[in-house]
Amino acid sequence: MEKEYITYQKEKGYPTGKNIYYECTLCNTNVNSLPETFSECKCGNIMIDVPMARLMINDKEHFKIFKFVKNKK
Repeated sequence: MEKEYITYQKEKGYPTGKNIYYECTLCNTNVNSLPETFSECKCGNIMIDVPMARLMINDKEHFKIFKFVKNKK
């Protein structure tokens, strides 16, 4: 599997899905966009508060969105 990066579109909001992840390039951690409980990257740059349905990003310069796709061979 390889990563396929998704461009953030402000008018559509942050995408979510079973196969969509948020990547913190500060600590190189991937966070599932639909966790069952509170989730965050190792350095705290990306946090998902499930009960409040809230995504918090401290430094958007170190934030990427991607999904896993089958290797294109």
